[in-house]
Parts: sequence; structure tokens; C-alpha cells
Amino acid sequence: MLEDTITHMAARGSNALIGRNILQTMTFMTPDEYEQMQALNAWTGRRDLIGLRHVDEFNQSAGRNLGFRRRGNVEHHLLVNRRLFELLATSSAQVLGRARYEMRLHVDRQDWYEIKRAG
Repeated sequence: MLEDTITHMAARGSNALIGRNILQTMTFMTPDEYEQMQALNAWTGRRDLIGLRHVDEFNQSAGRNLGFRRRGNVEHHLLVNRRLFELLATSSAQVLGRARYEMRLHVDRQDWYEIKRAG
């Protein structure tokens, strides 16, 4: 582990991060978790539980430092795998609309080129 890093599971429910700037990473879930979410989708007749799980993780982590009413001048940055972001953004369930906190997209030059090339 890097200095000053914690996992999402360790941050859940912790108030120690309130008022601190945070950089969160979001990656694809493990194959085992994906399989469980797909089973829940099938059992409940839904198709959006995988995307909602990702958005919920963002909401929980952002809530740890931004607080319920976003007090102070605190920053929360989210690094998302580009492919995962595309899947969440183009989801027919529109799961990104469930985020409790505003997301602003920052694209580097290479990503911008890929977006333009893809049309």
C-alpha cells in the first residue's frame, strides 16, 4: 500500500476523511462480484445492478470527505477506467444519474483523440 491510502471498504462509515481532499479510483469489479451481481439481476429481473453498484461506491466514498451538504472547500477526484466510464455513461439504465455529487469530465489529449476518432 502507498502512504495515505485506504481501501473503499476501510473508508466506508469512517468520518476521518471529512474535510480532506481525496483521489478515488474506480475499476471493474472482480469476476466473482460480477457473477453475483448478474445473478441478482436475473433473480430480480433487473439489468442495472452492476452499474448501480459502481455509482453507489462513488457516492459512499465521495460522501466520506464532502459530507451530506458539502461543507468547505474540499475536493474529491475520481479516476475511472475509460472503458468502464463509457459503459456507465451509455448504460440504458442511465446509472450516472444516480450520483449524489456532480461529476465533471476531464479528458487528456489521448482520450480526446480516441473520442473524436470513435465519432
